[in-house]
Amino acid sequence: MSSHIKEAQSTLVTSTQPCTSDATPSQIGAFLIKHSDAFMNLQKVPSPSSSMEHTSGHYFIEEIIQGRHKNGEESIALVLTNFITKKIAIIDSKKIREIERATQLEPLYFRLRKIDKNTYKVVKIKKTTEQVPFPPEKLSADVLKQFGIYDKRSSQLIKLINKINHPELEQFVSIVLSNPLIATPFFNCKASWSFHHSVPGGLLKHSLEVAEMVFAWPGMDTTERAIATVAALLHDIGKIRTFGPDGSTYSRLIQHDALTLEVLANGLHWLDGVDKEIALALRHLFTAASPGARYGKPAMMRIAYLIHFADRWSSETDLQDMATPTKNGFKSWKGNDFWSPQDNDQ
Repeated sequence: MSSHIKEAQSTLVTSTQPCTSDATPSQIGAFLIKHSDAFMNLQKVPSPSSSMEHTSGHYFIEEIIQGRHKNGEESIALVLTNFITKKIAIIDSKKIREIERATQLEPLYFRLRKIDKNTYKVVKIKKTTEQVPFPPEKLSADVLKQFGIYDKRSSQLIKLINKINHPELEQFVSIVLSNPLIATPFFNCKASWSFHHSVPGGLLKHSLEVAEMVFAWPGMDTTERAIATVAALLHDIGKIRTFGPDGSTYSRLIQHDALTLEVLANGLHWLDGVDKEIALALRHLFTAASPGARYGKPAMMRIAYLIHFADRWSSETDLQDMATPTKNGFKSWKGNDFWSPQDNDQ
């Protein structure tokens, strides 16, 4: 396997009994790489609880190591993690069908965080369980740099989260965005196919504009401001599915706002254990009829309307900035007309 393929895509695997197959470890590696782009559809993340207990048999492939047994035969070691525990499974020719079976589940994100070719000597199949670090209390540059996405926007995001002054919500954002399967598309997706912020990275730009406007709004106490800011930041997070590599299929079948709670399930489950009221507030804001869900309960929190307003302001501003002047102070962009007094002087 090539060490150049460091950010191929990741998958979830389920522990199963070994199945007989004639595939070689080299073929396993080729299989993983060949299908690395085939499952960038749906992320299914096991949900850690506040008690740090976990019983799910689902794991992400964290690392793949190509090595050799003492007898010279090739082997592949998978380092599997569910964010709380970690185990090592040596994959040989008898276990290739475990990987094949994983691909036959519902479409999954397939992300190999790291592929290293080395000369590790593997003597036997080894299964271990150990604690792995839980996502940090605050999102940091170091975390984002691991995903290769740290830039000016990352710095802007971290500064905003640090300003909300709410430890539980800061850690909630850390749990969500410390997952590369969420952070990477969140930083790189468009916010729309051909409407506002319709360029790579547009989703994060739009999300930051909405969140910063909401944060600056007067008249809120610390907790309300923190909830509103986090909800504003993540209000379009479902778009990582609808505007990802297979987003055209998703967007034709499912509205992005219907995917929000699914994408955030891991973080919301953790938040339930530390502040259930705030977790409930976020769920309400993400699903209420305002700020944007087509179905849902009527908004019962005033900040829902604030988020809706900031969302619209960011969208309209981006469209107006892209519009081409026509005449009499008007601008037009893809059938959308704009006018403002200052344009009359041009």
